[in-house]
Amino acid sequence: YGDEHPRFGIKGGENDVAELTEYLRVLLDIGYLNTDNPPFVSFEVKPLPGEHPEVIIANGKRVLREAWARV
Repeated sequence: YGDEHPRFGIKGGENDVAELTEYLRVLLDIGYLNTDNPPFVSFEVKPLPGEHPEVIIANGKRVLREAWARV
């Protein structure tokens, strides 16, 4: 996909809930995510032609919530 930032869970993609869960665990393990100096964590996704941006944003939020619940 190069620099296309496809949505989480896209067929043939690399990132979904399991991968984001592992990423968040690593950020916690190395101390990057902390309550003393909380950082910003963000990710980029963009709709493919024919996909609605609102749906892609909602999917990203759902994946983040589910990943956090697994950490």
